[in-house]
Amino acid sequence: MKHFGRFGAAAVSTVVLLFVIVRCAHAYVDPGTASFLIQVLVGTALGCALLVKIFWQQVKAFAGRSLGHKSGAE
Repeated sequence: MKHFGRFGAAAVSTVVLLFVIVRCAHAYVDPGTASFLIQVLVGTALGCALLVKIFWQQVKAFAGRSLGHKSGAE
């Protein structure tokens, strides 16, 4: 996990530098590329939502065990 932080910082720095250095690209985004980017964004959002759901279930289970609630009883 320690190395991921360094890699993430390097990747973000590289992207920021590319946006700062490149002045004019004279390019366009075709429909296929735009569709791919939308799919990536939707997939990332759904993945994050699933991660939050799983994490929240673990928090609820831990809190239930800590407070002495029986599992299965609501």
